[in-house]
Amino acid sequence: MATFHLENITLDQMVSSLPLNHNVYKTFTILFNNEFCGYCCLNNWKPRQAYDRLVELTLYIKPQFHGKGVGKQTLIFLEQVAIKANLMNFLGVITLENTASVKLFEKMGCRRQGLFVNNPG
Repeated sequence: MATFHLENITLDQMVSSLPLNHNVYKTFTILFNNEFCGYCCLNNWKPRQAYDRLVELTLYIKPQFHGKGVGKQTLIFLEQVAIKANLMNFLGVITLENTASVKLFEKMGCRRQGLFVNNPG
């Protein structure tokens, strides 16, 4: 799974990067026909009070489940959970190469707001 880490990480490292047992930020497994197909979470973007209503949406779906409506349903679900938690601004960080995710987020009404550019140094 893509996690934006540059090297493989352990299960413990993965677990520690997810909001588990938090009262606002949540992590969920995604099932399709009772089969695990990915995970998603609502996570804190920055630990500053000005960002309290901003949430990063994270969505990872196994490739064999792409094109089945899982991503759309998951984003709808995450949006509902976020609104109930009074989180009103959503952020998704997606690599440009991940055209399926870019299209999904755009289809759901999200707009590109900026690009992170590598410094060629």
